[in-house]
Amino acid sequence: MCCFAMPVQAENLVEKPPKFPNKVPDTGQQRCYDSRKVIPCPSPGEPFFGQDANYTINPPRHSQNTQNDPTTVEDQVTGLTWQTTADPTGKTWSEAIDHSNELTLGGFDDWRLPTKMEFQTLMSYGNEAGQLKHPTALLEANALSSKRACAWTMSNRPFPSLEAKTMCLPDKQGGISNKYKKQYVYSVRGKSLRYGIFDPEVRNTVTDKSTGLMWQTTEVRPLKWQRALSYCEDLQLAGFDDWRLPTIKELATLVEERLINPAMNTVFFPAAR
Repeated sequence: MCCFAMPVQAENLVEKPPKFPNKVPDTGQQRCYDSRKVIPCPSPGEPFFGQDANYTINPPRHSQNTQNDPTTVEDQVTGLTWQTTADPTGKTWSEAIDHSNELTLGGFDDWRLPTKMEFQTLMSYGNEAGQLKHPTALLEANALSSKRACAWTMSNRPFPSLEAKTMCLPDKQGGISNKYKKQYVYSVRGKSLRYGIFDPEVRNTVTDKSTGLMWQTTEVRPLKWQRALSYCEDLQLAGFDDWRLPTIKELATLVEERLINPAMNTVFFPAAR
């Protein structure tokens, strides 16, 4: 299990390149749960405090370009711009790559197929009534008729492989698909997101210089979810006491696509072996 702390960084008065260039968007989750049902969100010290809805960090912000082309939307947290309308016929993986590379949309021709991590940053895991609309809502509104409607990502299985990774919009789950199967295509443009630039500054922790998140590198025995929440909330490590359990998006930044069994850097997380 990995907990992490995120020290607050003061804003620079002089405009400089961001210290942590790749923010991890919030999941959009606003409901709280116990082990079985929805509950009022707990306060510090109460059972089940420390879950996703107790924290809002980098809340989703997006803008749709209605003036030039309403079929694109910019995620203002990551800086990526997304195509909002998928090709309804579907494409194989190689066709999807070619389609994105050849796409001209919104006055730009530098579109590409997203990585799995980039696509996952766009996912909304909340979907409560009245919740602020998330970019994913714009994608889901475009005639995704299948309950398992999935879209290709650029992320490949370890070479050589006949499979590549997908993201399935209705359930926000990642998947694996044969490259010759037809899937939806959502193209993206912007600087590629890169996570996992680790600096072991303090014993038993590493800081990801791409996000600013500090991670505990040692693991404890397997814990049930409620106990894991309280473990992280009570943790004091490396001089910090603001540790918490990561969100699904934050935890996904530890995954390295080139690795398998485990898909984590065991130099920095040796217990993952």
